[in-house]
Amino acid sequence: MSFNILLKKCDSFKYLKRGWDGYNAKPPNSISIEYSKHFLKLLSCKINLPSPRIAPSVEEGVGISFNNEDKYLNIEFFNSGEIIVGTSDKNGNVDIKEFEHDNEIKILEMVDNFFHKTKTRVS
Repeated sequence: MSFNILLKKCDSFKYLKRGWDGYNAKPPNSISIEYSKHFLKLLSCKINLPSPRIAPSVEEGVGISFNNEDKYLNIEFFNSGEIIVGTSDKNGNVDIKEFEHDNEIKILEMVDNFFHKTKTRVS
C-alpha cells in the first residue's frame, strides 16, 4: 500500500464518532492522527520493511503494525500523546517500550533493527 493511501486513511479517522467499534471506543483525536502521519512520512524513506497496516485503535488512538512470517511490530499513537511500541517473534519473545512523541528516530531505529537484526535492544 502506498504511503499516500496510508496518510489519507489516517486522515479519515477524524470522521469517526464515539462508538465507532460497535462498543464505546473514543475515536482517534488530532494528536494521535498527526503523530501517526508524521511517523508515516518518516517511514516512507525506509525500504525493505513489511508493508504497514494502519487502523484506529480501541485503546483511543491510531495503530500502525508490521507483520512478516516471523515477526510482528505494533506502534500505538494514543490520544494522550503517549506512544507504545510492542514487538513479538515466532519464538514468543515479547518486548514493549514507551516513547515520548519526540523520539521518532529511536522508534524508526527500533523498527529497522527489529526486522533486520536477530536481536533488538533499544534503551
